[in-house]
Amino acid sequence: MLKGTESSGVAVQTYTDEGFSGRFTLMVGFMPDGAISNIEVLEHKETPGLGTKMALPAFKDQFKGVKLSDLPGEKIQVKKDGGQVDAITAATISSRAFCDAVNRAYATHKKGEKQ
Repeated sequence: MLKGTESSGVAVQTYTDEGFSGRFTLMVGFMPDGAISNIEVLEHKETPGLGTKMALPAFKDQFKGVKLSDLPGEKIQVKKDGGQVDAITAATISSRAFCDAVNRAYATHKKGEKQ
């Protein structure tokens, strides 16, 4: 993405097959410094009222401003796994899958920076 002639960040479409109900897709935005700017859920089949909460600001906004390059192993995880993210109550599988998709987006973004 460009703001004038300067890069204002990158958006990466990503997915995971680890969701409770299978694959879901996200769009993850990264600022020029590598911090997450925003995440949008594009498609999912998660359980209504549980896994679907991943699309709500209460869950996804905790990723904003996170620089995966500053995290151990350059991966984001739920707190149950020693990470930083508060999992959705009764939807830990969906929460872990969300983290997996974000980690995939970061790996793609990082790979693209090296080219």
